[in-house]
Amino acid sequence: MTMAEQAFSLWVAKTPLTFKRKILGPDIMISYEASKHTMLDLFNAQICREVFDGKGRVVAHAIPMGFSTNGPIAAADIHVDNAEQWYIQLKKNPPNTMHLLRVLAHEIYHALGLEHSSRKDAVMYAYDSGLEPYPVEFSIDDTLAIQTLYGAKNNEVVNEIATTTTTTIKPTEQVPGYLNICDVLYIDNMLLLENKMFITYKQYACSMDIEDKKYSKSIVLADYMTFLPKNVTITAAYQKPSGDVVLFVRNKIFLLEYPSFTLKSGWPKNITNIGLPSDAEIITVISTNKGRTYIIFNKNNVAEINEYIISVVKYFALQMTFPGILITVQLAFCYVNGHINFLDRKHFYKFNEFTKTVVTANKFNLMLFGVKCLKNGIIQ
Repeated sequence: MTMAEQAFSLWVAKTPLTFKRKILGPDIMISYEASKHTMLDLFNAQICREVFDGKGRVVAHAIPMGFSTNGPIAAADIHVDNAEQWYIQLKKNPPNTMHLLRVLAHEIYHALGLEHSSRKDAVMYAYDSGLEPYPVEFSIDDTLAIQTLYGAKNNEVVNEIATTTTTTIKPTEQVPGYLNICDVLYIDNMLLLENKMFITYKQYACSMDIEDKKYSKSIVLADYMTFLPKNVTITAAYQKPSGDVVLFVRNKIFLLEYPSFTLKSGWPKNITNIGLPSDAEIITVISTNKGRTYIIFNKNNVAEINEYIISVVKYFALQMTFPGILITVQLAFCYVNGHINFLDRKHFYKFNEFTKTVVTANKFNLMLFGVKCLKNGIIQ
């Protein structure tokens, strides 16, 4: 386990991610395989689409959580070729051996949903670059890619700027006043209100007219909704049948008048006030076409809300409520096509709530939802 733990710790040092060993229901599984082999994921028991070819060439591969032709993949599989001469010590490996640490670090990166790098100095370069395999050192490309998806380490030291004296100062953090929503790789929330679609990303929001597909210049949320904390990120948002808008910001709930977006009297409230456990980490909230409201929290838990009293009335498992939807989802919303759309950081899943089936799965792109992204005057 030492080598696997060390490989995971490399990514922990760069991101807020944490990992722990879990015997039942793990999110990432590692195994040694040979030739033609099967998946370890019990929910996706099938022959792996990749075949090992003996010593040399392909030495390992990863199948991330997502959606395959045979259905959802509930856990990522990392397969290591048993035919290779693996070196499993935390020091430089002898000639004619393959260092397991570097290969595991590479495959864990894939399991987390990222692709190869074109830089030869990157851990995520697809081929043998000829660089020393140990110690494992990340390139700037490796670091930026993983932090774009999962964020930087919370305690990462801010670079200090020296003045003409020996005094050092930290730059004041300022929020840029504008963000092009088409420049982001994922979004935090999508909310349809009448003929407009509102998109939030970190502390920004922009709106798009559903008919002419034109989107507005982004705003800083806290500048417009002054009752929100500075640099706020909206955790989840939905519209009640009454027309009011509900925002979740970490463990707080804000109830807003629409279309003025003014805070209603008596709010915000803590999530415990509506019956959620104090340790609930809200992932997303969905108001369905059937008029039911669900809160997805702590990965696999679903709470149904009674909208009249704004309180939890039932709890379910995610797979029981939305079969085929994975615990990696980060966002859910009803779109104009009548389906519920679930998004993770890279994919979207179109779900039919009446047949309780996933009808489409694909890579996420804002243009799938009518956003016309322009680059140098040309639609990309």
